[in-house]
Amino acid sequence: MNNMWINQIPGQGKRVLMLTPDVMIDRRILIEAETLIDDGYEVYLLAGWDGKSEDLFEIEGRVKVERIKYEGIDQRFTFLYKSQNYLISLLNQISSGVDVTANKISLGLNNIDGLLIPWISKLIYIVFFKPVLLFINISLRIKDFFITATAKLINLSVKSTVTIYPIFTDSNGYEYLFFKRGLFYRPDIIHVHDLPMLKAGVKLKKALNIPLIYDMHEFYPEQPRLSEKQRKSLQTIEKKYIKDTNSVITVNPMLGNIIKDTYNLKEIYTIQNSVCNRNLDINKRFDRFREDYPHLKDKFLLLYQGWIASERNLETAIQAMSLVKNNQWTLLIMGYGDYQVELEQLALDQGVLAKIQFVPSKSQDVLLDYTASADIGLIPYPTNKDINTHYVSPNKLYEFIAARLPIICNNLPFVKSVVETNGFGLACEMDSPESFADALNNFPLDKLEEFKTNLTKKGANFLWEVEAPKLLEIYKKL
Repeated sequence: MNNMWINQIPGQGKRVLMLTPDVMIDRRILIEAETLIDDGYEVYLLAGWDGKSEDLFEIEGRVKVERIKYEGIDQRFTFLYKSQNYLISLLNQISSGVDVTANKISLGLNNIDGLLIPWISKLIYIVFFKPVLLFINISLRIKDFFITATAKLINLSVKSTVTIYPIFTDSNGYEYLFFKRGLFYRPDIIHVHDLPMLKAGVKLKKALNIPLIYDMHEFYPEQPRLSEKQRKSLQTIEKKYIKDTNSVITVNPMLGNIIKDTYNLKEIYTIQNSVCNRNLDINKRFDRFREDYPHLKDKFLLLYQGWIASERNLETAIQAMSLVKNNQWTLLIMGYGDYQVELEQLALDQGVLAKIQFVPSKSQDVLLDYTASADIGLIPYPTNKDINTHYVSPNKLYEFIAARLPIICNNLPFVKSVVETNGFGLACEMDSPESFADALNNFPLDKLEEFKTNLTKKGANFLWEVEAPKLLEIYKKL
């Protein structure tokens, strides 16, 4: 496994190692990696594992990906785990009258068919095995304490010019695996995507004395599904480790200013979630939805695409469809997510199933063809949720722009600024079924051509071809 990539002809440029916990790798990561490859960098990506596949190496486009296989065993303490398993196995052999599991040991005194009589078996367990197993379990629980002490002793006994690989005193076995594999690749630059990989990135930076880029796809501690305790804990971690980065990137300037003020950063860069439009002919007429679903032939298509989740305000959109006066309006929900089942039931309960079409997600090579086949693109995210949702700049915004699709959106500050400042569509209040329906009922259909013209004239400003040089400039500064 260790020679999988290294045996191939090495690149001539500097080696970049990206880290992400993603199993389904974010488009942003791949397009950044491809841009770096175009500029002569050699790029590798360590990514999450799906828990099933045995093939840990793959190539996404031109990006070499290794999946980090973590099965819950901390490799730093395999000796302790093996010792515990050995003792449990030995105890099992001594007496089958002892019920042994990984976490609990109890005597089956009423049904003992072992080699020894019950009282001897019990005595051996109490006097010898129980104290040893207890010691091992305690050792596993306080492992960080011992490692911290060791790390301090090592640091005191070596000269500052000697490279010491940092021991993970405040991290877990999952982060350690990324660190361990990262050492193997010997990169010149580390590029970390989101908070779960930040600790491993900082450890690699210090171990190899190389620069670190921290790419914040969102303000991670501000996710809506986190408890207040989790939020504060994650923000404490991020505040501590973000100081060790060389450059911090996020997705739009509004969110960037919040992050900058929260962590008192000197500078934060913006790289937007743009798409590359090189494969889409904007002068070509696309009608993929009506081709796939002939009953949509005479319908006016309102398209939501992307993750189907409770945080996206799609319930409100479905409820609003019963209040939309024009029966030609059809809501397309194209994407992925288990929440679709609940939305289908809601549509049935609301009696609007005929006004809604659920469409499976599409691969990147045909996605924009479908996007360009709708009449209006919808960004309905709620305005009264978390910071990330409020200041969102979602992939679909840039996909709509690339496909020259007019947009209707909720009053989300950044999205609204892009849509209305450039004349790409309208921002309306959409946080209730009534206001959502009003937005659709009052949408100026006579301005669609004007919106499309503006998208054609100004849309190129929001393509990846504009963002790519910004990324390369950040790398040059390193």
